[in-house]
Amino acid sequence: MVKGPIAFVNYLSNPIVGGGKEIKFKRIFENLRTMGVDVRLFNMWETNLKYTLFHVFGSDYYLTEFVEVASIRAPVVVTTVFYSIRNAIIFRLLSSGRRFPIINDVVKSTTWELRRRLLEKARLLMPNCEAEAQQIAKYFRIPREKMRIVPSGVDVDFKNGNGERFFKRTGLKDFVLCVARVESRKNQLRLLNALKDTGLKVLLIGPPHPLEPDYARAVEQVVNGNENFHWMKGLEYSEDLLKDAYKAAKVHALPSIFDAPGQSSLQAGIAGINIVVSDIPPVREYVRDYAFYSDPFNEESIKNAVLKAWDSPPSHELQKHIETHYTWDKVAKMTLSVYEEALSIL
Repeated sequence: MVKGPIAFVNYLSNPIVGGGKEIKFKRIFENLRTMGVDVRLFNMWETNLKYTLFHVFGSDYYLTEFVEVASIRAPVVVTTVFYSIRNAIIFRLLSSGRRFPIINDVVKSTTWELRRRLLEKARLLMPNCEAEAQQIAKYFRIPREKMRIVPSGVDVDFKNGNGERFFKRTGLKDFVLCVARVESRKNQLRLLNALKDTGLKVLLIGPPHPLEPDYARAVEQVVNGNENFHWMKGLEYSEDLLKDAYKAAKVHALPSIFDAPGQSSLQAGIAGINIVVSDIPPVREYVRDYAFYSDPFNEESIKNAVLKAWDSPPSHELQKHIETHYTWDKVAKMTLSVYEEALSIL
């Protein structure tokens, strides 16, 4: 067991914006505490407290200086939270530019270079999946040997919702569900447009992203214009009604532009309903052949995937697969193993 306090360092905006990263932060923290590990929320005003290790959630550029300074005091491990759909040429040009003094002066001021410095300074990295690890190795020239895959998890009690209870409270059952913060990355607008002429009921659950008000307004306009479309904005992750929603739905659809893999896809899968997801490497790595895949940029592809999932019996194989590999207690044990390894490296 690791001795001494471990600092959990979060994105400043995560507690406000919420979403999958914040859930992962909280659930790993809670499960490690249950296991008896002395994890503490980092408080920047407690400057005299000596930590055994820092666990930083995220690798964005504004965390670079923190990681560099913290690593002087104690080992730092980083949950990288990185997956890019940008053209790989951009990363190759930045990496190549470091070899030339004149160009390197420009490269040093980029967010790419700041992230590279952060990844280099951390003792061990914890990407979410192998696809993320491969990108980090390729785009930032970080040795793959420095990385340990620590996946996202799911709460097992999403198996225990009550669909009839949800119907009694909302009047809704047998619908296509999409649980996610409403933002362009989660792609709700294409999902709604894909299904507007199918006659299927669609329920969105999730708050609007505070930095994308125009997108939220566009989604709301489509919802208000179709009697089969509904949007619940204020349902908290911890509420039983959210668990009930999965049991009342027939299909969960999350055709994100990119995701790894999307918390709600795991929640829906362990709840026992069919899921529609985007055909991108991190998602395939998690749910394999147990999901229905779509092209997130193609409304016809999304519609066909949803209709196929709707007409297919639910796959209990997906439920078994998620429960075997992706519960939070398992994720916490993997995280603790990384801590122990990081502290053993001289």
